[in-house]
Amino acid sequence: MNGNNVDFMSMGKRIRQVREELNLTQSALAAKVRTSTSFVGHLERGEKLPSLEVFCRFCEALGVTADYLLCGRKHMCNKADCGVVKDLAELVEQYRGE
Repeated sequence: MNGNNVDFMSMGKRIRQVREELNLTQSALAAKVRTSTSFVGHLERGEKLPSLEVFCRFCEALGVTADYLLCGRKHMCNKADCGVVKDLAELVEQYRGE
């Protein structure tokens, strides 16, 4: 665990678990998230961390909440409940525009 109480190795394992449950290859997930296949592998092994923008895209592509990926809370979001992820992505875009 790091100082923020987020275990990035566990987060990577959750990304991999959900990806596999969705029958997605690393390559297919990378295409959905608009990142590289090698980056997906690094995340799944807990070797790298995504930017907030990319993290939001992972949540959306996998259909999970941010708290699920970060903390392992066991509820999955449906498309109607994923507004928080979209709101975060919009905030990131607004911040980049300033």
